[in-house]
Amino acid sequence: MALRRGFNLIELAVASAMAGVIGVAAIGAFANLNRQLVNLQAESTANDSANSLIDLLITDMQGVGGGAIRPWMAVWVENGATGNNTLRDQTFNPPAGSKSDRVTFATLIEAAPTCRIKSMNATTLTSDAIVTGSGTVCCLDAMFKNGGVGDTGTTMLAYLVTNTKHRQVALEKVGTCDATVSPGPLHVLDNTPGSTAISTDSGFANGQIVAARVRTIFLEGSNLQMFSQVRNFTLNAPSLDDGNVDVVAGAVFDFQIQLGYDTEPNGRIADTNDTNDEWLFNVATELSAAKAFEPTALRMIGVGAIVGVRVNNAGLASTARIVGGTPVTRDGAWLRAAMGRASLRNLFVFN
Repeated sequence: MALRRGFNLIELAVASAMAGVIGVAAIGAFANLNRQLVNLQAESTANDSANSLIDLLITDMQGVGGGAIRPWMAVWVENGATGNNTLRDQTFNPPAGSKSDRVTFATLIEAAPTCRIKSMNATTLTSDAIVTGSGTVCCLDAMFKNGGVGDTGTTMLAYLVTNTKHRQVALEKVGTCDATVSPGPLHVLDNTPGSTAISTDSGFANGQIVAARVRTIFLEGSNLQMFSQVRNFTLNAPSLDDGNVDVVAGAVFDFQIQLGYDTEPNGRIADTNDTNDEWLFNVATELSAAKAFEPTALRMIGVGAIVGVRVNNAGLASTARIVGGTPVTRDGAWLRAAMGRASLRNLFVFN
């Protein structure tokens, strides 16, 4: 009977070494594959988050105005916000060195009645009466009683409108059918070329009072926030106590707004990515000195944002940029820049 031969020590050492090499290679390949999968997942998440954010913002902002509030009188852009307005910078606290935009916009409060202005002087106005299910009441009183116009029932943000002009104001109820008139929350913010929102004209008799909801979207740190204003700012610095602040999205590193004007008009907004096209704030040279457009030609609004997703990969550095903004680079993160443009819904024909 033949004896069976086993492994000697040299053969065993060689086999062990080869197994170790194969194991190390397999572990390395698995780790590399895992990193790729993590990065792909982060990239996909960043894409989805950026696109979802743009869809949300576009849906909200393309509804500016409403009723008698024309869209071109209801949107203000602070382009490259930092340093444009010191008092507002202190309140809305943009990231240091940021060229992100701030946008303030107004929308109609549909539940509140629209009232006719019976009489008006420089400081007060009186509204007409209306007939409701409970009888005849002062229209202005009915407007103040609507829960959407303010937090106390005595303060309201509104527009005074005629066929030819408008004024954005803050009203304070002082008696039956009477309200004081003061500059609205946006009166120091008239940065959109051609806007006449800072007019102090008091000749609005027989015009309309329209209740408005006023919001500001701004970047603070890496959070995109929305400030819903319910009271007028005082003559001092703006205060977030005059409204409510909600976080729209986190891990946002840039926010940009563009305005499209049909200046021909020919039914389209030319975009040649230079100062000669019909888009405002889409090139860097418009950051400090913007060209003037006829405000009634406003037709579209563009919204852009850079969203990031953190990745545990020390070697990863991602860079993204939105048209009109500056390049943004972050280590250990996937950045996704997304941009959306939409026609304004409330573009009616006004006499």
